[in-house]
Amino acid sequence: RRPLNRIGILAAGNAPFPADAFGNVAGATQVTLMRRLDAPVASRWLSIALRRALLSRVDTPAGLNGADFAAERAWLLIRMGEADAARAMVQSVDIQNYTPKLFQIGMQAMLATADPGGMCPMVVPALRTAPDRNWRFAEAMCAGLEGDPSKAGPLIDSARRRMSNSI
Repeated sequence: RRPLNRIGILAAGNAPFPADAFGNVAGATQVTLMRRLDAPVASRWLSIALRRALLSRVDTPAGLNGADFAAERAWLLIRMGEADAARAMVQSVDIQNYTPKLFQIGMQAMLATADPGGMCPMVVPALRTAPDRNWRFAEAMCAGLEGDPSKAGPLIDSARRRMSNSI
């Protein structure tokens, strides 16, 4: 079990930012800055520094859920073209602590790294926490990857019916 008060990872050989790198900047301000940043960043050096800041094990700001903070950081990494780093950020949180936002970004990170099978451990808790029709398709896909066509077929048919009814 990993705590949510300090989340992050950093590849070997890269010096991390300190845990209190963002000081007392409000969580809402940090989230707003990450969402408004036009990515990818034009400067190579700025991109490297931003990637290191996003991946460092930093304190979760007051007023933010650690899983949501990880999701925001992962989403910016995806937009920067750092899909592998985003996936690592998503996976730095234990699945039982995922929020609907982290499930959503987790799916994007797995698809961006061309590893749809990476969604399989998330399917059951995602359907309980964030019942989205995309997770129904992931459920069927994972059943197919498990090699159980009797389970995958009905799930795919059910997901198709739900999609056609919602259109």
